[in-house]
Amino acid sequence: MYSIRCDKKKYDKVKAKGIAKVYRQRKLRHRHFLRALRKKEITSALFWQIKSNVHNLKTVLINKSALNPNDCKRFVLDNGVDTLAYSLGRAAAAE
Repeated sequence: MYSIRCDKKKYDKVKAKGIAKVYRQRKLRHRHFLRALRKKEITSALFWQIKSNVHNLKTVLINKSALNPNDCKRFVLDNGVDTLAYSLGRAAAAE
């Protein structure tokens, strides 16, 4: 997940893997990413999706964790910006 803010065009580039494109475009903003990093706030996404099971189409209501500051691959340092690889972060946290 990442977000880039361009002030000249007043445009937010938002990427969140596994979240529907329409939900990202309509609901997620740069401020949500900042809130997740700085205040350790988890954001959930609720959207409808079309699923296929043995050629039967169904609309399913999906509830996913959209923005989560607790990354399983990186350890976020106290400043909320810098990260270490998880194995290095665990060693740094132990010290």
